[in-house]
Amino acid sequence: MQIIPAILEKTLPEIKEKLELMAGLAKVIQLDVCDGKFVMVQSWPYYRGRYSDDFARIIKEEEGMPFWKDFDYEADLFVSQPEQIARDFIIAGAKRIIFHAESENVLEIFKNFRAEFSKDEILSPELGISLNLSTDNDAILPYLEDADFVQFMGIANVGHQGEELDERVFGKVRQLRNNHPEVTISIDGGVTLDNAKRLKEEGADRLVSGSAILKSANIIETVRHFEGV
Repeated sequence: MQIIPAILEKTLPEIKEKLELMAGLAKVIQLDVCDGKFVMVQSWPYYRGRYSDDFARIIKEEEGMPFWKDFDYEADLFVSQPEQIARDFIIAGAKRIIFHAESENVLEIFKNFRAEFSKDEILSPELGISLNLSTDNDAILPYLEDADFVQFMGIANVGHQGEELDERVFGKVRQLRNNHPEVTISIDGGVTLDNAKRLKEEGADRLVSGSAILKSANIIETVRHFEGV
Protein backbone atom coordinates (compact mmCIF):
# COMPACT_ATOMS: atom_id res chain seq x y z
CA MET A 1 0.00 0.00 0.00
CA GLN A 2 1.43 3.34 -1.06
CA ILE A 3 0.51 6.41 1.00
CA ILE A 4 0.60 9.70 -0.91
CA PRO A 5 0.24 13.00 0.94
CA ALA A 6 -1.80 15.58 -0.97
CA ILE A 7 -1.12 19.31 -0.96
CA LEU A 8 -3.66 21.94 -2.01
CA GLU A 9 -2.31 25.47 -1.61
CA LYS A 10 -2.53 28.82 -3.37
CA THR A 11 1.18 29.70 -3.39
CA LEU A 12 4.51 27.96 -3.81
CA PRO A 13 5.83 29.15 -0.41
CA GLU A 14 2.83 27.46 1.24
CA ILE A 15 3.58 24.27 -0.69
CA LYS A 16 7.20 24.40 0.43
CA GLU A 17 6.09 24.62 4.06
CA LYS A 18 4.05 21.43 3.69
CA LEU A 19 6.86 19.67 1.85
CA GLU A 20 9.25 20.39 4.69
CA LEU A 21 6.87 18.54 7.02
CA MET A 22 6.98 15.47 4.76
CA ALA A 23 10.76 15.22 4.36
CA GLY A 24 11.84 11.62 4.80
CA LEU A 25 8.27 10.37 5.26
CA ALA A 26 6.99 10.05 1.69
CA LYS A 27 8.53 9.69 -1.73
CA VAL A 28 5.49 10.71 -3.80
CA ILE A 29 3.54 13.93 -3.22
CA GLN A 30 0.28 14.78 -4.95
CA LEU A 31 -0.22 18.40 -5.94
CA ASP A 32 -3.88 19.31 -6.37
CA VAL A 33 -3.99 21.68 -9.34
CA CYS A 34 -7.29 23.60 -9.53
CA ASP A 35 -8.13 26.13 -12.23
CA GLY A 36 -11.17 27.69 -10.54
CA LYS A 37 -13.43 26.45 -13.35
CA PHE A 38 -13.49 22.66 -13.13
CA VAL A 39 -13.84 23.22 -9.39
CA MET A 40 -14.56 26.48 -7.60
CA VAL A 41 -11.19 26.54 -5.87
CA GLN A 42 -8.09 27.96 -7.58
CA SER A 43 -4.70 26.69 -6.47
CA TRP A 44 -1.04 26.97 -7.41
CA PRO A 45 0.24 27.37 -10.08
CA TYR A 46 -2.79 29.40 -11.15
CA TYR A 47 -2.93 33.04 -10.12
CA ARG A 48 -5.69 35.35 -11.32
CA GLY A 49 -6.35 33.27 -14.39
CA ARG A 50 -2.73 32.77 -15.43
CA TYR A 51 0.37 30.98 -14.22
CA SER A 52 2.18 32.32 -11.18
CA ASP A 53 5.59 33.85 -11.86
CA ASP A 54 7.42 31.07 -10.02
CA PHE A 55 5.78 28.34 -12.10
CA ALA A 56 6.56 30.28 -15.27
CA ARG A 57 10.22 30.22 -14.24
CA ILE A 58 10.04 26.49 -13.54
CA ILE A 59 8.67 25.59 -16.97
CA LYS A 60 11.30 27.83 -18.57
CA GLU A 61 13.81 25.71 -16.62
CA GLU A 62 15.16 28.81 -14.88
CA GLU A 63 14.57 27.03 -11.58
CA GLY A 64 13.35 23.62 -10.45
CA MET A 65 10.44 22.27 -8.50
CA PRO A 66 11.02 22.57 -4.75
CA PHE A 67 12.79 19.60 -3.15
CA TRP A 68 12.91 17.87 -6.52
CA LYS A 69 15.65 15.55 -5.30
CA ASP A 70 13.52 14.40 -2.38
CA PHE A 71 10.06 13.93 -3.88
CA ASP A 72 8.37 12.63 -7.00
CA TYR A 73 5.33 14.70 -7.87
CA GLU A 74 2.00 13.63 -9.26
CA ALA A 75 -0.11 16.48 -10.60
CA ASP A 76 -3.84 15.95 -10.09
CA LEU A 77 -5.47 18.18 -12.68
CA PHE A 78 -8.82 19.57 -11.51
CA VAL A 79 -8.82 21.55 -14.73
CA SER A 80 -11.45 22.07 -17.44
CA GLN A 81 -8.94 22.10 -20.30
CA PRO A 82 -5.96 20.05 -19.09
CA GLU A 83 -3.75 19.71 -22.16
CA GLN A 84 -1.42 22.69 -21.63
CA ILE A 85 -1.07 22.39 -17.86
CA ALA A 86 -0.37 18.66 -18.20
CA ARG A 87 2.37 19.34 -20.71
CA ASP A 88 3.86 22.05 -18.51
CA PHE A 89 3.91 19.83 -15.43
CA ILE A 90 5.71 17.17 -17.43
CA ILE A 91 8.29 19.79 -18.40
CA ALA A 92 8.49 20.71 -14.70
CA GLY A 93 9.37 17.10 -13.92
CA ALA A 94 6.13 15.54 -12.68
CA LYS A 95 6.36 11.74 -12.58
CA ARG A 96 2.61 11.19 -12.73
CA ILE A 97 -0.18 13.15 -14.39
CA ILE A 98 -3.80 12.57 -13.39
CA PHE A 99 -6.51 13.57 -15.85
CA HIS A 100 -10.16 13.71 -14.84
CA ALA A 101 -12.70 11.91 -16.99
CA GLU A 102 -15.07 14.87 -16.63
CA SER A 103 -12.67 17.40 -18.21
CA GLU A 104 -13.17 18.63 -21.79
CA ASN A 105 -11.92 16.46 -24.68
CA VAL A 106 -9.95 14.43 -22.17
CA LEU A 107 -10.07 11.06 -23.93
CA GLU A 108 -8.41 12.46 -27.05
CA ILE A 109 -5.88 14.38 -24.95
CA PHE A 110 -5.10 11.32 -22.84
CA LYS A 111 -4.48 9.06 -25.83
CA ASN A 112 -2.37 11.70 -27.56
CA PHE A 113 -0.21 12.07 -24.46
CA ARG A 114 0.21 8.31 -24.18
CA ALA A 115 1.31 8.08 -27.81
CA GLU A 116 3.66 11.06 -27.53
CA PHE A 117 5.37 10.41 -24.23
CA SER A 118 5.66 6.64 -24.45
CA LYS A 119 8.32 7.29 -27.09
CA ASP A 120 10.24 9.78 -24.94
CA GLU A 121 12.99 8.14 -22.90
CA ILE A 122 13.38 11.19 -20.64
CA LEU A 123 9.86 12.59 -20.34
CA SER A 124 7.73 9.50 -19.77
CA PRO A 125 5.36 10.09 -16.85
CA GLU A 126 2.76 7.68 -15.60
CA LEU A 127 -0.70 8.71 -16.79
CA GLY A 128 -3.76 8.15 -14.62
CA ILE A 129 -7.46 8.75 -15.12
CA SER A 130 -9.67 9.93 -12.26
CA LEU A 131 -13.40 9.42 -11.85
CA ASN A 132 -15.92 11.33 -9.77
CA LEU A 133 -18.38 9.44 -7.59
CA SER A 134 -21.30 10.49 -9.80
CA THR A 135 -19.65 9.22 -13.00
CA ASP A 136 -20.35 5.61 -13.96
CA ASN A 137 -17.37 3.26 -13.89
CA ASP A 138 -17.94 2.45 -17.55
CA ALA A 139 -16.60 5.92 -18.38
CA ILE A 140 -13.05 4.74 -17.68
CA LEU A 141 -13.20 1.70 -19.97
CA PRO A 142 -11.81 3.57 -23.03
CA TYR A 143 -8.77 4.58 -20.95
CA LEU A 144 -7.80 1.27 -19.40
CA GLU A 145 -5.55 0.10 -22.23
CA ASP A 146 -3.41 3.24 -21.92
CA ALA A 147 -3.75 4.19 -18.25
CA ASP A 148 -1.06 3.34 -15.72
CA PHE A 149 -3.60 3.64 -12.92
CA VAL A 150 -7.15 4.68 -12.06
CA GLN A 151 -8.02 7.15 -9.33
CA PHE A 152 -11.42 7.29 -7.67
CA MET A 153 -12.48 10.45 -5.92
CA GLY A 154 -13.71 9.54 -2.45
CA ILE A 155 -15.69 12.74 -1.92
CA ALA A 156 -18.54 14.40 -3.79
CA ASN A 157 -17.29 17.97 -3.31
CA VAL A 158 -14.05 17.61 -5.25
CA GLY A 159 -11.31 20.20 -5.01
CA HIS A 160 -11.60 20.52 -1.24
CA GLN A 161 -9.72 18.92 1.63
CA GLY A 162 -11.21 17.82 4.93
CA GLU A 163 -14.37 16.31 3.42
CA GLU A 164 -15.73 13.00 4.74
CA LEU A 165 -15.42 9.87 2.62
CA ASP A 166 -18.54 9.03 0.62
CA GLU A 167 -19.26 5.32 1.04
CA ARG A 168 -20.24 4.98 -2.62
CA VAL A 169 -16.53 4.75 -3.36
CA PHE A 170 -16.31 1.29 -1.77
CA GLY A 171 -18.61 -0.18 -4.40
CA LYS A 172 -16.82 1.58 -7.24
CA VAL A 173 -13.46 0.21 -6.11
CA ARG A 174 -14.87 -3.28 -5.63
CA GLN A 175 -16.47 -3.30 -9.07
CA LEU A 176 -13.30 -2.22 -10.85
CA ARG A 177 -11.13 -4.64 -8.87
CA ASN A 178 -13.43 -7.57 -9.65
CA ASN A 179 -13.71 -6.73 -13.36
CA HIS A 180 -10.10 -5.65 -13.90
CA PRO A 181 -7.85 -7.22 -11.24
CA GLU A 182 -4.71 -5.99 -12.98
CA VAL A 183 -5.49 -2.27 -12.62
CA THR A 184 -3.67 -0.13 -10.06
CA ILE A 185 -6.31 1.75 -8.04
CA SER A 186 -5.79 4.98 -6.11
CA ILE A 187 -8.27 6.71 -3.80
CA ASP A 188 -8.21 10.48 -3.32
CA GLY A 189 -10.39 12.41 -0.90
CA GLY A 190 -11.78 11.59 2.52
CA VAL A 191 -9.09 8.99 3.25
CA THR A 192 -8.43 8.57 6.99
CA LEU A 193 -7.02 5.95 9.31
CA ASP A 194 -10.60 4.95 10.09
CA ASN A 195 -11.42 3.91 6.52
CA ALA A 196 -8.00 3.02 5.09
CA LYS A 197 -8.24 -0.67 5.99
CA ARG A 198 -11.57 -1.13 4.25
CA LEU A 199 -10.39 0.75 1.17
CA LYS A 200 -7.45 -1.64 1.00
CA GLU A 201 -9.74 -4.65 1.47
CA GLU A 202 -11.98 -3.47 -1.38
CA GLY A 203 -8.96 -3.30 -3.69
CA ALA A 204 -7.14 0.02 -3.36
CA ASP A 205 -3.38 0.03 -3.99
CA ARG A 206 -2.70 3.69 -3.20
CA LEU A 207 -4.27 6.06 -0.70
CA VAL A 208 -4.02 9.82 -1.16
CA SER A 209 -4.60 11.88 1.97
CA GLY A 210 -4.26 15.57 2.69
CA SER A 211 -5.90 16.74 5.90
CA ALA A 212 -5.67 13.41 7.73
CA ILE A 213 -1.89 13.60 7.45
CA LEU A 214 -0.98 17.27 7.36
CA LYS A 215 -3.44 18.36 10.06
CA SER A 216 -2.71 15.47 12.41
CA ALA A 217 -1.11 16.07 15.80
CA ASN A 218 1.85 13.85 14.91
CA ILE A 219 2.54 13.58 11.19
CA ILE A 220 5.27 10.95 11.56
CA GLU A 221 3.06 8.60 13.57
CA THR A 222 0.10 9.16 11.25
CA VAL A 223 2.10 8.24 8.16
CA ARG A 224 3.46 5.14 9.89
CA HIS A 225 -0.04 4.08 10.93
CA PHE A 226 -1.22 4.49 7.34
CA GLU A 227 1.68 2.40 6.08
CA GLY A 228 0.79 -0.32 8.56
CA VAL A 229 -2.76 -0.73 7.29
